[in-house]
Formats: sequence, structure tokens, C-alpha cells
Amino acid sequence: MDKLYLSGVEWISSDSLKITSRFIVTTCSLDSPARAAVTSLNQFNGFYGCLYCYAKGQSLRPGKFVYPLSQCYKKQRTDNELRDNMAYAFDNNKKRHRIKTIWSLVASPLFNIRDGVVVEAMHAVYLGAVRQHTRLFITSSKAEYYVGNVPYQITIKLELNHGGNTNNLL
Repeated sequence: MDKLYLSGVEWISSDSLKITSRFIVTTCSLDSPARAAVTSLNQFNGFYGCLYCYAKGQSLRPGKFVYPLSQCYKKQRTDNELRDNMAYAFDNNKKRHRIKTIWSLVASPLFNIRDGVVVEAMHAVYLGAVRQHTRLFITSSKAEYYVGNVPYQITIKLELNHGGNTNNLL
């Protein structure tokens, strides 16, 4: 990756111009188990397993681990903190904020660890997480995260986009 970033690849355009293209990695999309392996962080179903914040999480029962809203978003991890924690974990052979060692991604020039590792869509969106969160936001009227009585408005917009078949969407 360093060579592609520093030297690039030379090619000739259709106008016969000699062009050098350099490459950088800006995004890394991984499902949750792969994210834990690549980032050397606890898995998503373990304490402090969130890449983006310092939420501890909570085990409700075996096989059921959650990050309550009250814990999330209070202190966000930063790229610099992640890099410092990786260096500490590597130098001392000891976890720091649940980071086990240096990630291979830090070798990619200009890669922002915190913002570059994105939530992967297949598991987070297509397998029901968004559906579950949407249902909570619009049906939990006594919860602090309730967004108001909008199911009818959402249904109308979905019907416009899905040809009227919204029976299985929410």
C-alpha cells in the first residue's frame, strides 16, 4: 500500500497524457466478528467492544449482550487515542481500553482508524438492526429516545417507494 501511495501507478490517458495515480485506503468495511479480529479489539458481544466509544456494555444473559443508550456516545474514541492505546498494548504486551495490539490498518497512509472502519451494511442493516431500531424509536412512547407518533408518515413514504407493499417492512 505504501508503494501505491508514494509512487502510484503510471498510465496513459485516451488523450495520450502520462498520468500518475496514487492510492489511499479511506474505508474498511467489516462485519462485527471480522472487525474484532482486524482491529484487535474485544468482540462486539464483549465488554468495551465498541470501536467508536468507551461504552462498557451489559450482559443480559448468555448470548445476549447490549450497549444501553445510557452508556453510548458519552466519550467517543479518537484516532489519536486508538493509536496511543495500540502502541501501549504492543509495547507492554497488555490490553489498554480493550485494545490488544497494533492493527494492521495503521500501516495504510492517511487512514483514520476511528472514522475509516465503517459499520458494515449487510449485518447492521439488511439483517434487521435498522428494522429493530426503527420499531423502538416509533413505538416506545415512554422512552427518552421516542421520536413521536410518526408511523403513519413513515408508512406513507414507504408505500410511495415500495409500490404500496409495506406489510413486512415494520
